[in-house]
Amino acid sequence: WVVDYKTEFSEEDIIWSMYRSNPQRTGYVDCSYQEGVNSGPGLEEVSSIQQNFPNPVLNTTSISYNLKPQDAQNAKIKIFNIIGQTVDVISNLENGKNEISWNAVSSKGQKLTNGIYFYRLESDNHTSAVRKMVIMK
Repeated sequence: WVVDYKTEFSEEDIIWSMYRSNPQRTGYVDCSYQEGVNSGPGLEEVSSIQQNFPNPVLNTTSISYNLKPQDAQNAKIKIFNIIGQTVDVISNLENGKNEISWNAVSSKGQKLTNGIYFYRLESDNHTSAVRKMVIMK
């Protein structure tokens, strides 16, 4: 975290005395713990999806997710191509922390071409953050 503290200028400032040519801006680095989006209480109470592994995908990849019971109705993982078209939908997901294996084949049974794809966890009550994967066969 870089925090731009404005202070009275003095030649005793240790880190650097000027930041962006302004002697009142020190550019001190604040490394203290900050509770944010990816930390703190309540994080485990939200359904989420993790980055796939391995990435880039050669043949198959594993996608981990955490599905809470309140988000389980019609839960699915949707996989999109670079222009936003849905190429595959993985449904029948189980509650809790789970991992699925995906073989880079579309819902039509076609092997997907090399490129960038996106995926997310969706349900009636929740939509997760979008993750990116690369297919290189």
